[in-house]
Amino acid sequence: MVRKRTVTISQEYAESIINTVREPLIVLDQDLRVVSVSRSFCEFFKVKPEDTVGQLIYDLGNKQWDIPKLRELLETILPQKTTFNDYKVEHDFATIGRRTMLLNARQIERVLGKERIIFLAIEDITERQKLDDELRKNLQLLRDTGKMAKVGGWELDLSTKEVSLTEEAGRIHGVETGYKPTLEEAIKFYAPESIPALKATLKKTIETGEPYDREFLFIPSGSKDKIWVRSLGKAVYSGGKIVKLTGTFQNIDEYKRAEDELKKSHQALRNLTGYLHERLEKERKRIAGELHDELGQILTALKIDCSWLIKNPSSKDQRRQKTLKDMTSLLNGGIASVRRIATDLRPPLLDDLGLAPAIRWIIKGFEKRTGIKAKLVVQPTGMKLDSKVATAFFRVTQESLTNIARYAGATKIHVIVKKEPTMTMVRIRDNGRGITEEQAESSQSFGILSMKERIHSCGGTIKIIGRKGVGTTVESFVPLGKRNCLPGHKRSPNIKKLP
Repeated sequence: MVRKRTVTISQEYAESIINTVREPLIVLDQDLRVVSVSRSFCEFFKVKPEDTVGQLIYDLGNKQWDIPKLRELLETILPQKTTFNDYKVEHDFATIGRRTMLLNARQIERVLGKERIIFLAIEDITERQKLDDELRKNLQLLRDTGKMAKVGGWELDLSTKEVSLTEEAGRIHGVETGYKPTLEEAIKFYAPESIPALKATLKKTIETGEPYDREFLFIPSGSKDKIWVRSLGKAVYSGGKIVKLTGTFQNIDEYKRAEDELKKSHQALRNLTGYLHERLEKERKRIAGELHDELGQILTALKIDCSWLIKNPSSKDQRRQKTLKDMTSLLNGGIASVRRIATDLRPPLLDDLGLAPAIRWIIKGFEKRTGIKAKLVVQPTGMKLDSKVATAFFRVTQESLTNIARYAGATKIHVIVKKEPTMTMVRIRDNGRGITEEQAESSQSFGILSMKERIHSCGGTIKIIGRKGVGTTVESFVPLGKRNCLPGHKRSPNIKKLP
């Protein structure tokens, strides 16, 4: 009697413990039938105790618990191990929807008899899993964003003088993930000319807590090239004291170089504008001089002759005939001067017949003036181009020939005008001394700047490459129609000696 009462008390005690546990708990016998379920199990899975006790666990809830991974735990893993923790199971339940659970199992033998019982605790981690997934997604987004923006993070522990780097910061440093340099080692990554400014900046922030935003020259591991980096830092306090510095680290080399190129471009454009204004004034002065010296003299002589004819209207002597003949000659000379001046400004051939005949005309004049032999190849012969593009190519050819005559010391030139399915190309090659890269890129080379601006305004590209003692090649491309310009065109001028 006493023994039976003791067992009853023990059962009640055990059931009280089971019902007190917050997590859903289910007790199974060795045949995997339900012995008992906790109140939290019934509430969570929306079942009644009387509908579960004595049932095979896989039959619970109209076989909702017939879960392959649960079978694996109870029938394969647990017989080999008396305990198992954090066994992850995902399943769709008809009553509560899809759930992610951690199963913790304990297998024990009863005091009386050899029967086994299994305690199965179920932890619902669905919401936690969602938060973990969202956190992982955000962390991956942060990593991807940092990689695209080339921005990493860092932290300096002032007690250990150890620097921690994020994945992207490590990538910028050129080191493996997890590398933790000392402060002294980290400083060695910076270019010698930037180290004094870096040390002074860190010292000021450590002493005053003032944040900083500075740009430094940096040398990644395994590289000899210097790159520009931007470092932002701030102090981290604990107990009223600065214990750490933390901040971001960004590779801004492309931005800095683009900024420098933009500054150079702006300066070159200002120089070119000044040069063009000066050249325009010289051209105006030249035209004014020719008009005054040639047309002015012709018109003055015509005026004198007209005055004589007016004063001698009935004269039929030889002087009258000679005067009329002289006037005709003066008029012809005036017409020729006007045509020459107009042709110098813009040859009619360019508008009337197109680019190829206009280039052939200036090449003939170039040969006659300089004695330099020239060869022209046009493919196809009857090409037609937009007026703006044709003008740009004509002026580039004109400027190139002028430069060859002045500076190249060449004896031969080779000009190709070629229209392809996607672009038109003009190449001028000489066998002179060869332009240097410095000369080709100089902001003071106004003629070259003018050529570049003309081609770029048509959406094209121009390359000027020289080799010492071999010659210079000027190669310009303009895409046809509405195609984009060709900054990545891989075709390089073939710098060879002319035959």
